[in-house]
Amino acid sequence: MRALKISLDGQVTAVHLPKRGRTVAAIRGLIAAAAVEPLAVTSRWDMWVDENGRANNQPLNTHATALAQQHGVRFGLFGPAVITGPASPAGRVTGLTPENITAIRQQVASLVSSAS
Repeated sequence: MRALKISLDGQVTAVHLPKRGRTVAAIRGLIAAAAVEPLAVTSRWDMWVDENGRANNQPLNTHATALAQQHGVRFGLFGPAVITGPASPAGRVTGLTPENITAIRQQVASLVSSAS
């Protein structure tokens, strides 16, 4: 399934996650976290972050934070972030649509250009 990773430097990278069984483990590996937490940022996508990012001395991810704050999140996000589709009714992780990938990339690009 399709997802995006937002690195600390604001780079947005397309990633593929396994569809069953190992999805959360793959997300933990991508952001180098023992425990991850999904944030329902919009009805179309969730942002996964290190559950203990601040306590683990992860740096503030200014790009992921700014993106989330555009959608109502009121706190900082620490460490890399992975964006997936929303949880299914059964609680499973879903992938991003091509349209969501394009929209997220454009939003992050506009944040980067407005910050410079």
